[in-house]
Amino acid sequence: VGDSTVCAFTDAYYYPRYGYGTQLPEYLTDGINVVNLALSGRSSKSFTTEENYQTLLAGLKAGDYLLISFGHNDQKADDAARFTDASKDHTDPTSFGYHLYEYYVKVAQEKGATPILVTPIVRADSDDDYTGNEGHNTATGDYRQAILDLAAAKGVAVIDMTTITREQYEALGYDEAVKYHAVTKGKYDTDGTT
Repeated sequence: VGDSTVCAFTDAYYYPRYGYGTQLPEYLTDGINVVNLALSGRSSKSFTTEENYQTLLAGLKAGDYLLISFGHNDQKADDAARFTDASKDHTDPTSFGYHLYEYYVKVAQEKGATPILVTPIVRADSDDDYTGNEGHNTATGDYRQAILDLAAAKGVAVIDMTTITREQYEALGYDEAVKYHAVTKGKYDTDGTT
């Protein structure tokens, strides 16, 4: 489960695009079924109102692994439907950690599945500065750190995609790193050309 950085797309607005969740089967042993329920624009909070969340609840079973990758849209403090606060402890019902734990980690554990928390990928930054918003350290908390703290508190596995992508983007530089993101200059023209 997750947001646009994980999900599949069927639109032709940008060059063909996809989130990293669509590529997982390429790295797994044959016979492992990947069900990508991620939806663009969702947060750990807003995803729970979607049909895909009900699909998750109905289909998750013992022996499954649940990768949980939110953070990009949780940061939108001006959007009450999506915002969760990373500056608060996971026991606070308004916090990012609370939503991750109560609606995903705990659900997986209760069903005998293994939850894996995944920190959000960085946003490409033209100044190669990933210490602030682009690295998910915002006025409403550090979303990467909130995930790491929750993982430590609950003994849950975590994949630190924030650090992995930051290091990769710093090595590549902005002009190459931005190619991993949907950008408006990649739109199709009205005649179907790019």
